Amino acid sequence: MLSIRSLFSSPRVTSTLTIAPGFSQDMRRDAWVLLGDTDDPVEFRPDDLRLVRFPNLSEIIDEEGNVHPSASSDGNFGQRHGEALVKNHRLISTQWLAMVGKRGAIPLLGTRWRHYHHQRIVLPCIDFSEGRWRVNFQWLVDLRSSACYLLCDSTKHKPSIA
Repeated sequence: MLSIRSLFSSPRVTSTLTIAPGFSQDMRRDAWVLLGDTDDPVEFRPDDLRLVRFPNLSEIIDEEGNVHPSASSDGNFGQRHGEALVKNHRLISTQWLAMVGKRGAIPLLGTRWRHYHHQRIVLPCIDFSEGRWRVNFQWLVDLRSSACYLLCDSTKHKPSIA
């Protein structure tokens, strides 16, 4: 569901995205367990999103998938936010690909799944593959040991990007 508000007083068009009530990729169909999901904010502006580099994801999310409160207060974006962005990929900043690279991923900490067979925590991520942005899923254990970029709302958080 896309809600677009044009601000004609601005030199560029600003869009507001509204997250869908359900998942496009609902992993419960594959017997995964949904551990947590956020719908806050219901509406967001891609122009307000910034990527913030975290040297080690384990500083803000533990092995059980619990997100540190300070990280969630800056923009706890989940899978439905990622799906809205990917669906409207033309609104994703071109700088994101330069920052994240073609092998990197942007974890969406607001949604956490448990894989039905392996019993591992899985996070949805936005990545760039085969010439397009997509929502993909990665083991938390693999993400925690690496540096990554997280989505933050620049109207709430003014980080210095490393």
